[in-house]
Amino acid sequence: MRETTPNLRPAAHWRAADLVGGVDALAPPPLPGLVERLDRLAALDIPIGDPVPIAMLEDCGLGPDIALWREGLFEGTGVVVIRGLPVDRWGEDRARRVFWGLGHGLGKPVSQSRMGDRLGDITRVSDDPNQRGYRSGRALSMHTDSDDVVGMFCLRPGASGGRSRLVSVHAIRALLAREAPETLAPLETGFRYHWRGEEPAGEPPITEYRIPILGRGPGGDLQTCFLLNHLEQGHAATEPMTEAERQALDRFIAATEDPDLRLDYDLARGDMVFIDNLNLLHGRTAFEDTPDNRRLLLRLWLVADPARPRHPSIARFYGDGGIEEVENGDTLLRG
Repeated sequence: MRETTPNLRPAAHWRAADLVGGVDALAPPPLPGLVERLDRLAALDIPIGDPVPIAMLEDCGLGPDIALWREGLFEGTGVVVIRGLPVDRWGEDRARRVFWGLGHGLGKPVSQSRMGDRLGDITRVSDDPNQRGYRSGRALSMHTDSDDVVGMFCLRPGASGGRSRLVSVHAIRALLAREAPETLAPLETGFRYHWRGEEPAGEPPITEYRIPILGRGPGGDLQTCFLLNHLEQGHAATEPMTEAERQALDRFIAATEDPDLRLDYDLARGDMVFIDNLNLLHGRTAFEDTPDNRRLLLRLWLVADPARPRHPSIARFYGDGGIEEVENGDTLLRG
């Protein structure tokens, strides 16, 4: 099938099989002296929760770094990796403040759950099957999170497992266009989603609109949104999928796990990654803790500033403030 819409992000169309150097090959190399500039940011002890003006980051000398990262995220491969930051020297509390401040160079942090956590802890809280994935130790299949950018900062990797995974939606679409073109129309039309108790005020528990897996932004750029459990529950509670929709969905899922497309990598203590959430899907393997090594990654969901034009349904689903905080909110899914 001939591609009728130009690929506006050729650098974001990558396959794991073609990469030499893994995820680091996708990321722009750090500018000299980055740790020294981050030390200046660390010394400010920025209060977590407070907005951080871009001028404060520029005063630390981070302006060129931020410009490089923004270009890599929004115009390039969609990945930024920063390795080996001195968490031992900073301490974990100060490392949190560095991550919180640095994220403001790429966007505005938003709430990640009904708790209102704008700086989230990826750690094992319980094994309840309804526990949100970032608060569990289970494997997470390939998915998107919310808003424009997802950032993660490894403070403790855990005893074993927890390997990170990435796949480009551009590579998936190219594969499907070549091998299963009949799947494109259902994936472009999209599916209804069950909010599982996290719907904003005024929204019904299940979206009345469809959210595309292979959508196009107002400028024609490819964009994705994909949460399998929410999608399947949305249709189980409303309208069953057609055979064509089910086949298209299964083919898409298989493509996300294709070893030629999917890139696996590890984050060690002091490693940070930022991901373009509209162009890449991510996941992880299950992990195990020990009393002396409990996994802890920090997470940011960021709305880009200036705003990125989004497909209307994706824009409505994500909103501009993340998941609405409620009194006594938790991270258990419902519905």
